[in-house]
Amino acid sequence: MNNLEALDNITQTSNKDSWEKMVTGKAFLNPEQQTTFLREFQVSDPALTMARMVYMQNPSRETSLFKINGRVSQAGYVDGDLTQHKTQANLTGADLNFTGQVINTTKIKAKVSLTDDELEENIERQTLQQTVLSEMGYKMGLDNAYWNFFGDTSIKATTDSLLCAGDGWIKRATNKIKSKGLDSSKGTFDVANGVDSIFDAMKNTLPSEFKNTQQLVCFVPYEVEDAYRNYVIKRETPLGDSTLPTWNGLTYKNIPIIHSPALDDADAQSIDNTATCLLSSTTNLEYNIFKDITVELDRDAPNERNDFIFRYKALPSLQRNDGVVVAKISLDELADIQESSKKKPVFVQEIKNTTSDSPSGTP
Repeated sequence: MNNLEALDNITQTSNKDSWEKMVTGKAFLNPEQQTTFLREFQVSDPALTMARMVYMQNPSRETSLFKINGRVSQAGYVDGDLTQHKTQANLTGADLNFTGQVINTTKIKAKVSLTDDELEENIERQTLQQTVLSEMGYKMGLDNAYWNFFGDTSIKATTDSLLCAGDGWIKRATNKIKSKGLDSSKGTFDVANGVDSIFDAMKNTLPSEFKNTQQLVCFVPYEVEDAYRNYVIKRETPLGDSTLPTWNGLTYKNIPIIHSPALDDADAQSIDNTATCLLSSTTNLEYNIFKDITVELDRDAPNERNDFIFRYKALPSLQRNDGVVVAKISLDELADIQESSKKKPVFVQEIKNTTSDSPSGTP
């Protein structure tokens, strides 16, 4: 089930409390309201649209995965003798590796304030409901994408009150590489060789069992996506890539290169003064949402203000931690990468056919 199907399914599974209850106390979003909220939530960042949203009926769930190591098929005859069949005792059993995790969602809250005048003028109108749900859904989606990428329980709440709520995809990832500009001795790629060197290093680092996955995608900051677009535009080929300045299907070796606004976040980059790219299959990236999304009114009568408290439970997760590659570059490299991609055109040599039409194929 994809994310859109999951949203449509909400209509059949959610409670049907009305919007009016939100002005008198705590209320669950009804199916239509949840769909409105979560659609805006997802479109805020491509990472939320493309990753797997797990719509949970309970606040926690258990996952169980296994993989088979090495080959499992064997010859059915003993030493090629067609009269001697291998018995069960002669076969080598498959090497199975079972893994699992318990996902316990954690509470996330947000607040929006409306004055009495705003409520009195709009409380009877559905436009207020849609506006509040849409705007809060969009902004909370941006925050969720930020948390999905950069969540880290080792961060103090005084430093970032959201990232400390749970570990995100970057923290959970097993495979992490960095540029030589960030670490000259341990860096695995040099951004000076071109923006594509980042993608090449990431793909080479990804374990072989994940390299042929059709759903591979690379999420990058704006500067990296723009630099690669410049790189593609400057190529001189018979067809002319200069026709691609607004082309959306940007790929590297069939891997989509996708700009994620969450990776542009200045607060996230300031954590370790780096910019981040992430490579994984979209089915491996998960964010879990518990079905009960509520809104509660906190009335401030003296100030004629109404604070609507949005509350939901969520947690980012990965199906396989080793199915992700995280690449880090310095902020100086990030700042330079766009301009450097414009300086030198990339010439693609056209190989001419030098063979004759003779049957022998000799010049």
